[in-house]
Amino acid sequence: MSEDERWESMLERERARDREKAADQKRGIDRPKITMADELAGDQETVKRFVESAYEGEPLFVIRGRDALAIPVLAAYVRQCEEHQLYGQGYRVGMHVSRFRDWQARNAKLTHLPDPPVGFHNER
Repeated sequence: MSEDERWESMLERERARDREKAADQKRGIDRPKITMADELAGDQETVKRFVESAYEGEPLFVIRGRDALAIPVLAAYVRQCEEHQLYGQGYRVGMHVSRFRDWQARNAKLTHLPDPPVGFHNER
């Protein structure tokens, strides 16, 4: 992708966000703004605001610090961000990888593979 194409892609994403905001305003929807500082805080209030900012019916997936699979999953997401030249997003998620790693090191007894959903049987 050329430099001009990269800039055009960024501008188009910005235009799409502007159209989305305008549509929200037209429908009377006021979504909370999540800043990078909020995101990196990672507290329960921030998580609540993330959930509230989702569109009605929009899927949302949460990875908890106690999930032993969290770090490799987040690291894979960082690699995908870098592959698509989304360096800012990759950096922000990378900050979470560090936080997950630190939390798991301090809370090894609480860190484990996810439990299977109710009604499912996993063979381990």
